[in-house]
Amino acid sequence: MKLVVGGTGTIGGEVLRQLSEADVPVRALVRSEARADQLGGRADEVVVADLADPATLPDALAGVDGVFVATPGGPDQLRLESNLVEAVAASDQPAHLVKLAALGFDAVPPEQGIRFGATHSRVVQRIQELGVPHTVLAPSGFMTNFLGSAGTVRENQAIYGSAGDGAVSWIDPADVGAVAVHVLTTGGHDGASYSLTGPELLTFAQVARRLSTVVGQEVQYVDLSPEAFEQALRSAGVDDWTATGLAELHQVYRAHRAEVVTEEVHKAAGRPPTSFEAWLERHRSAFA
Repeated sequence: MKLVVGGTGTIGGEVLRQLSEADVPVRALVRSEARADQLGGRADEVVVADLADPATLPDALAGVDGVFVATPGGPDQLRLESNLVEAVAASDQPAHLVKLAALGFDAVPPEQGIRFGATHSRVVQRIQELGVPHTVLAPSGFMTNFLGSAGTVRENQAIYGSAGDGAVSWIDPADVGAVAVHVLTTGGHDGASYSLTGPELLTFAQVARRLSTVVGQEVQYVDLSPEAFEQALRSAGVDDWTATGLAELHQVYRAHRAEVVTEEVHKAAGRPPTSFEAWLERHRSAFA
């Protein structure tokens, strides 16, 4: 039995969907019964538990030999994921823990990194301290991030950022799910960390040009200063912690520190990673 923590989210939902499609017995953890309707795929079992309440976790882990965890970035992520790590470590037979991180999360010590990467790095340090069998999946930027810009594409024919001419190897969340399923269902991954990317590097301006072909008119990339980008995010309703984190992330892109392309998706899935064009075609209706 596999346990998916985060099955209502984009990546966790993909893992849940693909495990169920592969007929792998899977249990989904949700914080409340109402959240079960938001799961991204079918689960053989649904358990109500809360990462904020460690006492609820042993029952969720009972009989499980593999766990996938993906939680939203935020000030509580370290505490919540550490609670899960400690519950896995305390099990009679600790499950193999597959943790979603981010590309380059371990590039610098946590105290020197951006908040997204630092949190992942500290969770992985805790996993290693407790000797939990584990694999880390560290994907690049998600293609689905651009769905958040669909409104501005339709209304203003523009996408906004602060990445300059920095490029990113954007990845389809379905490909991350495929790698996670491979790791959860095959051996030989304990202690490994896999950097997952799409097939090519694209700047935000190049993404805008590809969006233009979907919209049928020119889409511009508007490059903002870090301060203006962060303020724009806040004005759009993004919370302060996340707005600052995204502004930091775009400066990593601007410094060309995310320009990596790997073969890990191909190795695990047996096929090339999804192209941005193919992903856009699937989501044409969101932008057009």
